[in-house]
Amino acid sequence: MHEKESSEFILGGGDPGIPDALFGVKKNYLESSFAEVYRRYGTIERYFSEGLKINSKQQQQLQDLYLVVLSHQ
Repeated sequence: MHEKESSEFILGGGDPGIPDALFGVKKNYLESSFAEVYRRYGTIERYFSEGLKINSKQQQQLQDLYLVVLSHQ
């Protein structure tokens, strides 16, 4: 997804390891993040409302933008 930006960064003399650190996803980082959210807030919804101060209307707008409903056929 960020191949162009990564290539430009590296061709410009940047450290080749940096784009992966910025744009990459590591399973254990995600797992640790979700574990901490659940430990502190109990649910993702409470994290959004109490931790991030995103109200229910804003949460719905984000869901509409970023979530895809999968149909089972």
